Amino acid sequence: MREKSVEDRQQELANLLRAAGHAHHQAFIAVNGDDPEWPEWYARYLAAPLAHILGTPLRTAQLAATLRDLDDEMRRVAPSAEWTLYYAVRLLEIAGRWKAGVAPISGQPSQ
Repeated sequence: MREKSVEDRQQELANLLRAAGHAHHQAFIAVNGDDPEWPEWYARYLAAPLAHILGTPLRTAQLAATLRDLDDEMRRVAPSAEWTLYYAVRLLEIAGRWKAGVAPISGQPSQ
């Protein structure tokens, strides 16, 4: 079985993030998606499938902090980007740092 390409892994992550976004919207439909603690919700929802895709164990708190940082980063450097693909690309980059034991977000995203 061949190893997945980077593009395949990015698309798989983007699809997972879209599914999480839909599930979050459904969970918070009564308040029109308003959830100030959304990173924690997403982290709980995503931790297991994301760990499988990224090939590294994830702590929910670590993932929630990373999601919050990614939100801030994207608003700063790529506000018009499609969020699921932006997060997918960055999460693949960050996963390599997690595997190496380095902090989740350090420095700017690769160009």
